[in-house]
Amino acid sequence: MFPVTLLFFGWYLGFVVLAAYFGEFMSHRLVGFINVGLVLGVLQFVSTLLITLWYRRFAKRRIDPKVAALREAHS
Repeated sequence: MFPVTLLFFGWYLGFVVLAAYFGEFMSHRLVGFINVGLVLGVLQFVSTLLITLWYRRFAKRRIDPKVAALREAHS
């Protein structure tokens, strides 16, 4: 989980740096009114959703059984 967290924070920080210092690149139009900044901004939401779904699956498979076993042992 820690590497995924670092990767996400790097991705987020990269987006902020691009938006703050590379406005010309971020405003480059791709199709119609859709520019690089808009695409990267939407990808921030997509990556957040994918990481959340991955962690949910990971927790259900790996963490929840251990928690259930601990509760059972201490009941």
